[in-house]
Order: sequence, then structure tokens, then C-alpha cells
Amino acid sequence: MQANQTALLSIVVPLFNEEGNVEAVFARLQQLEEKLAPTKLEIIFVDDCSQDKTATLVRDLCRHHDNVRFIRFARNSGSHAAIMAGVAASRGDCAMFIAGDLQDPPEVIPEMLDRWRQGYSIVWAARAQVLGRKQQESLFSMLYWWMVLFLTNLPIPKLGIDFFLIDRMVVEALKPRHHCAMPYFMLVAETGFKSTLVFYTKSSRAAGKSGWTLKKKLTLVLETLLAAPKALRILSLAGMALAAAGALALAAILIARLALSVTSDSALLVIGALSFLTGLQMTMLGLVGEFVMLSLKEARRAPRYVVAERANFPADEPEPARLSAAAHQVTSPAQKTVARL
Repeated sequence: MQANQTALLSIVVPLFNEEGNVEAVFARLQQLEEKLAPTKLEIIFVDDCSQDKTATLVRDLCRHHDNVRFIRFARNSGSHAAIMAGVAASRGDCAMFIAGDLQDPPEVIPEMLDRWRQGYSIVWAARAQVLGRKQQESLFSMLYWWMVLFLTNLPIPKLGIDFFLIDRMVVEALKPRHHCAMPYFMLVAETGFKSTLVFYTKSSRAAGKSGWTLKKKLTLVLETLLAAPKALRILSLAGMALAAAGALALAAILIARLALSVTSDSALLVIGALSFLTGLQMTMLGLVGEFVMLSLKEARRAPRYVVAERANFPADEPEPARLSAAAHQVTSPAQKTVARL
């Protein structure tokens, strides 16, 4: 695809109690659209059941701007569910998401679009630097991405990713999987489409308080573990190793008592070992139980999110002409023709 051809870019913005950032995000995206011309923007705000004025502000934007869409959840379902819902509802030739707190600067989007035009179906964006970030947050991020790379064989950059841009073909490939409870970036990586990486400087939060709590971080870790078969395999191997170690320890004690006539009060050692083994077994059973529950939810097709409200999604509006990754790699003028919105 040539740079001067019209394309529609869908930008999903997940929101949770972001009343102080909604208007600023929209203003930045409006300024960006002027620089991206003739590329047009479709902005999809997804409200994860905010408790402040976030929904009211987005509804007002929808009344005044035809390219602004709005989805509101009936209950809080998490940022990955919000991204999933927004991407599934997108109509663009390509789609992406950025954080609603403006930590992901929209100014990196032109570079990502250039990579998409070069034929990449997935454009990952990874932080090269983080402004105003606490050391413990950086440590969690580093450990989390190490875990992802260790437990999966997904083509994810070693430094991890923060957001991405995906081609229409990837969006369509992901649509049937909207019930899956695994992290959305893992679903994207699993498609196997051609990918590339851009770097950017992550900004400090513009306003408000982060909703990225410890509970949500641990939930993300658990979802990642449940989506990685290697995690269950490691638990099985750990169980076999502990069983072997226990057998050797029992043999050593019997030999010491019978052959060497060694007697000692090892009650505390035995109690400690049993406590450790019991705790480990309970952890293993808990993870297996979570995996079974997840499988049951998938079998029942339990929805990951429930939409309570949609705005500016007219049913009678025709679908825009779309470009695929294959389409913007060809050289035929006829194949490059795209209907303008």
C-alpha cells in the first residue's frame, strides 16, 4: 500500500475511571489525524464499567464526532477484555489500542503505520524508556515477560510489548476466539502473522490514579500460567522430582537407622519437610483446579465481557473497503485501489 492511499485505522482506547484523560486523549488523536491524512481514524472508547464521569464524557464526544464509537461493559472485566471488545468491533483496515492514561504516546502511531504499509501484519510497540516509573513496577514487568518467554514459544520480543497494531486479517482471525480467557497479546502472537517491533518512550500518567492494582497483576500472571501448557508440564516434573527426593530421603533414613544404628530427633525436620511438600501439592492442585474451571467456562461459552451500551455503531452503515496484509504488498494498481470513506 502506498502512503498516499486512504486507509481507515481503528484505535481502541480502554478506559477505567479516566475522566481526567478522556478529552486529552481525544485531542491528541485529533491532532494526529491531521498529520496522517489521508488516513482516517476510527476511535473506539471502551469503558470498563467506570465509577466516575468517564462514560458521560465519551457519550458527549460521540454526539459531536461521527468517528468516535463507545462501548460500555455491564461489569468490570479488565483491560484485556476491553481491548478484545474494541478490536472485535473495529471496522478499519488495521486496528490498534493505546492506554487511556496517555502513557502510550499517539506520536508513535505514524511509525507503526509505516511498518504496516511495508507488509507487516503485526507491529509490536515496546518501551525503550519509562518516565517516572517506580522500581518495583519495572521489576514486576521484567519478571513477568521473563516468565512469558520461558513458559511459551510465542514470537514475542524479548523485552516484552506494551501495545500493538494489527492488520485486518489478524482481527478477523481473532474474532471467533472472543470467549478465550487468555491475555490478548498471546492470542495475537499465536496467529503467527509476520511481525516487527518499534520502540518508544513511555510517558508518565497524565492524570488520575492507575487502576493497575496488585490484584490485577496477579490475575494476569495466573491467566498467563493457565494459557501456557509448559507450566503444567513443569508442575508434573516438579512433582516427580519431589517424589524421587522423598524416596531417596526415606531410604537414607532407613539405612542410617538399620545399618549404622544412627538415632536422632528429626521431628522438626520432618514437620518442615511435610509442610513444604503439602503447600507445594496444594499449589499444584489449585493451579490444576483453575485450569479445569477455565476449561469448563470455555465449554459453556461463558462470555468474557458483557456489553451494556454501544454508541455510534449504526447498523445500516456500510462496511468500509479494507486492505489486507497481502493487498498492501502487491504491486498491481488494480489491487492497490481502495475505496475512500
